[in-house]
Amino acid sequence: MTELNLSTRTSVTLKVVAVGLLVVVLLIPAGLIMVLVREREGRRNQAVAEISESWARPQAISGPVLVIPVRLAEKDNKGKKLYRTVYASFLPEDLEVSGRIDTETRYRGIYKAAVYTAKLTVKGEFASPDFDRLSPGTGEILWDQGILSLGISDLRGVKDIITVNLDDQRILLDPGTGAATYLDSGVSARLPKGSFRNPTKATHFSFVLSLKGSQGLYFVPVGKTTRVSLSSPWNAPSFRGAFLPDSRNVRPDGFDSNWKVLHINRNFPQAWVKAPNDLYASNFGVDLLIRVDHYSSTERAIKYAILYIFLTFLAFFFVEFFGKKQLHPIQYLLVGSGIVLFYLLLLSLSEHLAFNTAYLLASLGVAGVISGYVQGALEHLGITAVITAILAILYGFLYTLLQLEDYSLLLGSLGLLLALAIVMYLTRKIDWYNIERKS
Repeated sequence: MTELNLSTRTSVTLKVVAVGLLVVVLLIPAGLIMVLVREREGRRNQAVAEISESWARPQAISGPVLVIPVRLAEKDNKGKKLYRTVYASFLPEDLEVSGRIDTETRYRGIYKAAVYTAKLTVKGEFASPDFDRLSPGTGEILWDQGILSLGISDLRGVKDIITVNLDDQRILLDPGTGAATYLDSGVSARLPKGSFRNPTKATHFSFVLSLKGSQGLYFVPVGKTTRVSLSSPWNAPSFRGAFLPDSRNVRPDGFDSNWKVLHINRNFPQAWVKAPNDLYASNFGVDLLIRVDHYSSTERAIKYAILYIFLTFLAFFFVEFFGKKQLHPIQYLLVGSGIVLFYLLLLSLSEHLAFNTAYLLASLGVAGVISGYVQGALEHLGITAVITAILAILYGFLYTLLQLEDYSLLLGSLGLLLALAIVMYLTRKIDWYNIERKS
C-alpha cells in the first residue's frame, strides 16, 4: 500500500494534471486584476470628466452663420391668405482662424487632465445673400430681423465679451443661437440696419474669441474656404476629426498645425432653408492628450498571464524532471501567486511612476522573490540561476510585446514556436510510456 501511494505521488501524469489545474485556478485572480484595471481606468476617466465639467468641456466652434427670415404669403384651401416664415442661412465665402492654445494640467487626486485657454482671431467675409438659388418662394425678406450666430459648444468657457466687426460696424453677441437652431449652443446678435443689402458688395467680419476648454478644440468648416492655424506649447497633440492637418510640426516644446478645407470636401451646402443633419460630422481639430497608457498596457500584459504562468510552470517541471528534484503542488501555487502578483504591482506602481520604471520594479521584485524562494527550497545555485535567467527572458519578452503593438502578434507567435521547439528538443528522447516505471 505504501509502495502504491509513493508511486501515485511521483506519477508524472498526476503532476501534469495537478499543475494544469493550478494554471486554471491562478487565472481567477488574474481575471480579478483585469477587472481592477478597468475599474481604475474608469475612475481616471471620471476624474477627467469632473475636471472638464468644472473648467469647461471640449469646445467646438461653428460659424459665424448669417440667418435672414423670409415671410411667405400662401393661401389655404378656402383661399384665405396665410403667412409663413422660413429662415434662410448663409455661410461665409472665406473663413480664417488663427490662434494659440495655452495649456495647464489640473489634478483630481492622483489623476490629471489637460485644460487650456485659447485666444483665437477669426476673420472672413460673407457674399451678398443670394435668395434666388434657395427658392424659398416669393415673399418679403425681413432684413431687419436677420441675425449673426456663432456656435460654441460650452458657453461657460467664454472668457471675454465677443464683439464682431462687420465692415465699419460693431455688434455685441449675446447668449443663444437665435433662429440658428441647428447649432447646439452659441451666441448671436441682430444685424445692424442696412447691412448685407448691397447685392454686389461682400461684407467682411472679424472678432477675437478667448475661450477656455479641456481635452480638445474643434472647428466646423463653414467657410467656402476654411483655414485654421493653431500653435501650442503642448507636445502631445492628437489630430482628429474629418480632416487631418495639411501641415503639422510636433516638437518637444509644442506643436504648430494648419488646415485648409474646401466646401466641396464636406457634405452640406453654403446656404439652405432646411438645415442639414450632419453639420458637426465634418468638424476637425486637436485633442490635448496626457500620455496615460499604463492602463491599456497593463491590461494587455494580463492577457498574456496564462501563457506566462504556463511557461514558468513548464520551466519548473523540467527542473524537477531533469534535476531529480521533487516539488510539491503547493510550491507551484506559491510561484504562480508571485507571477499573478506581478500584474497587481505593475498596476499600482504605474499609477505613480512612468510605466517603464513600474515594469522594471515589478519584474525585479517578483523575479527576486521567486528566485530567492527557489534557492531556499532547493538549495541549488545552478537551478536558481537557470530559473532566474528564464524569468528574465520571459519578462523581457513580455516588455517587448507591449512596446511593439503592431507586431506583437507576430512576435508572440514566433516566441511560442521557439518555446515549443525547445520543449520538443529537450524531450525528444524521453520514453513517456516507461517514464513512470523508471521513476
